[in-house]
Amino acid sequence: MSNETPPLIDYKVVCRMLSIGKSAFFAMRQSGRFPIRQIRLNGAVRYDRRLIEKWIDAGCPANWKGDRR
Repeated sequence: MSNETPPLIDYKVVCRMLSIGKSAFFAMRQSGRFPIRQIRLNGAVRYDRRLIEKWIDAGCPANWKGDRR
């Protein structure tokens, strides 16, 4: 078994990274204060771990454009 960190993570891991609960996360996402785009894979929603880490390093700004390609 690998100890590598997966590049795509679910909201539960995001919540742990941000030290917030599920309700707070979904409220942030709904209001636009969580600017990371979700990725849908076979019905599952995932987030790019690298982008979240960059967003956290930037101070979690709501208007962050780091995920624009």
